Amino acid sequence: MTSGAGALDPARDRSTDLSGELTTSEEERRQLRQLFSEDLPLPVGARPAMTSDAAEPAASGNGLQRQRWLEMILLLAMVGALLWGGQSPPGGAGPHALPGLEQVHRQIDTLPPNSLVLVNWAYDPATAGEMDLVAQPLIEHLLQRQAKLIVFSQLPGGPATARRVIARAENSLQRPSRTQITANLVIEGGYLPGGAASLPLLGVAPARALPVDPRWVDLRDRFSIAALGETGPALSLVIAARAEDVRRWLEQVQPLNGGAVVAATSAVADPAVRPYLHSGQLAGLVSGWDGGGVYVRRLERARSIAERGRSLRQINGQNWGVGILIVAVLLGNLAGLNQRRPR
Repeated sequence: MTSGAGALDPARDRSTDLSGELTTSEEERRQLRQLFSEDLPLPVGARPAMTSDAAEPAASGNGLQRQRWLEMILLLAMVGALLWGGQSPPGGAGPHALPGLEQVHRQIDTLPPNSLVLVNWAYDPATAGEMDLVAQPLIEHLLQRQAKLIVFSQLPGGPATARRVIARAENSLQRPSRTQITANLVIEGGYLPGGAASLPLLGVAPARALPVDPRWVDLRDRFSIAALGETGPALSLVIAARAEDVRRWLEQVQPLNGGAVVAATSAVADPAVRPYLHSGQLAGLVSGWDGGGVYVRRLERARSIAERGRSLRQINGQNWGVGILIVAVLLGNLAGLNQRRPR
């Protein structure tokens, strides 16, 4: 009876069921813990994460990161190239000029006296620091050839900048007073408003497009401007700090007057303008202060003390800037070699 009563006891059966449920729940939790403790499957091509011990190689390992001899070889190679490349011949190394400068010199040097040259002065005092060094040698060469310059600008500050550079060119040539030179060889066309829309009229009828300043232009010079519409200029010179000004001239003016075009640009505009030189649309190109320096040497004249001092300051400033840049590159390379990176 006792055993039968115990077998039929409902309380006992209920406790047995509860213990079974607890055992099942513990088993499920154990399986979940085991599942989350395992690494998840990685996508195709992925690399498993590395522990800190594996990610940081020892300082005495065989990898290239911590090889002192490799660092020293690279450092000596860079410093040696810097010192060896900085050696110059006894006479001193002049600035390097890109192709196109000799073509400009040839175009101007073959001009007969009193040739009409149309000058688009497309820079103002904002970019005069570099552009004056490019423009002045070309203006000197044109004055040496006794070419008649018709100067205009589409920038409000362009005419004043042109007067200043022309005065410097006159002083460098040791010519008479500026008034005499301006009256004989330079016609100030003044400020031409309208932007790109006024350029086609300049190519078709320069006498109507140029807003001539009556204080500087007499009746004879007006006849010279009128002759541009009949024969066109012997040469067009675009002195521009931006490549867009050269492009506009080649697209909107040159097809109308058909004359040869040479350009003097800033160094930053050179890459965008140079394809026009290769295609033949530009007859010559001088760019940057280095191009201006080479052109001064081509003029074969003695530079004044002020010019030499100004050129020396600019060269020293550029050398210091390049030196600081090289030091920064060397320090960055050394820092990259010494930095521990995960494999």
